[in-house]
Amino acid sequence: MDDNYAKSRRGKDFSSFIACEFWDDVEGSQFVTGVAFDCRSDGMNIDHFFIYDGVIPENCFIEKGIALPYSEFRKRMKNEYGVHVKFYDTQKQYQKDMLAKWNVHNAQVTRMMKKAVSFRPIVDIQKFITENICDVQQRPDIEAMQQTIRDYLRHEKLAKRQEAKLAALQNIARIFHDMEQATQRLQQQSFLVLWAQKEELEQNIEKLNNEKADCQSRVTRSEKEIQRIEQEIEEKDKRKTELIAACAQSDVSREEDKLRASKDVLLKEQNTLLTQLQRDAIELKREASIVSSLCEKIYSWNNLSKIKPLLESADKLEKSYAVFLACDYSIFSKSISGKFSL
Repeated sequence: MDDNYAKSRRGKDFSSFIACEFWDDVEGSQFVTGVAFDCRSDGMNIDHFFIYDGVIPENCFIEKGIALPYSEFRKRMKNEYGVHVKFYDTQKQYQKDMLAKWNVHNAQVTRMMKKAVSFRPIVDIQKFITENICDVQQRPDIEAMQQTIRDYLRHEKLAKRQEAKLAALQNIARIFHDMEQATQRLQQQSFLVLWAQKEELEQNIEKLNNEKADCQSRVTRSEKEIQRIEQEIEEKDKRKTELIAACAQSDVSREEDKLRASKDVLLKEQNTLLTQLQRDAIELKREASIVSSLCEKIYSWNNLSKIKPLLESADKLEKSYAVFLACDYSIFSKSISGKFSL
């Protein structure tokens, strides 16, 4: 504002900004609080307070060496941040929102900050207390100061307890967040398992339905085949009955009955003859044994030269009867003509 300064803005419209950028370590975000001084050429000035979620731009609200006019600044902030920027024409609501951003809920903090901005060297303690703490020009009230200190200490303890509670709540929140994530993973995994089971059951149902349709098709074919076979059996039974009736009435049937009767008689005679042949075979075997023994006795005689004809006859006889030594009734079914000539 100095007239002797080359860049003096006296008698001109201009704006100035004071802004602070903060990092919220709880939310993990940044925000800016500040004030724009809109100064007019007629000497009037209007203070505009603002808070927005973001950072101070690289140009610090300055273009071509001059701070942005407040109207242009407001327009740009609205376009860039929308609902995340607020403008205030009075300090009251601005200070309230700023303290809320700082997570401070005691309005006295702003007055204490104002008094702590610039301290001169402390020479007079009474003056320091009067001007900077008690904010009165009269003799300080020591008792009130003591009460203030006690209140401060109590609030300090309260703040520590609140910090401990906050840390516990943050731990609870972290555990709850982990539990929610684990629950969500469990639900997802359970859903995937149930979905896989559903897919498998649907495949089994489809397979069983296909097998059922195939079985029904085979049953239908089998029923048709059974009906055909039953019809064929019925026709054959009918034909059999007809043939039996025709056979019973034919001469061939009667002749067959006679032949069966003759066969039975012949079988009986055969058995009788077989029994007789067995007895005859036993008798022949016995006689052959006697003849063989007789020939052995003849061979044992002395002077065989005198009975040479007898020996020849005995030899032929033995050879002829040799066949009967191990014979049974089957020998009578063989042709042995010429083997018994003496």
